[in-house]
Amino acid sequence: MAKIKFDLIAVEIDRLINHGLRPEAKALALKHLAAGTAGSEMQKLAALLFGAKKGRQATGPYKWLEIGNDNQELESAGVAYATRIVTLAERYRRSEKHIEACLALYSKGLAASQ
Repeated sequence: MAKIKFDLIAVEIDRLINHGLRPEAKALALKHLAAGTAGSEMQKLAALLFGAKKGRQATGPYKWLEIGNDNQELESAGVAYATRIVTLAERYRRSEKHIEACLALYSKGLAASQ
């Protein structure tokens, strides 16, 4: 039977992050990094904690996944690119520039997944 690697400290830090307790998560991460007992998963979480920008984290353009899926449906129906952009902008009540940003992010995600 294979052994499962499980880092309880990393789980605790992840829990603190998910509950919005970043200062407590940072303190726990520093404690274990200084002691030299940090596993690889905990080190990844520490890099996330200390490398993150302040404020709200970026989530991407509004409804980019839905817009990308709708674009693919319109494309498979044979609708021209310019018409798809205008249609999606009207459907989601966003600018054409926003729709293009969504499609760029969607295409990047598709390329990365393949």
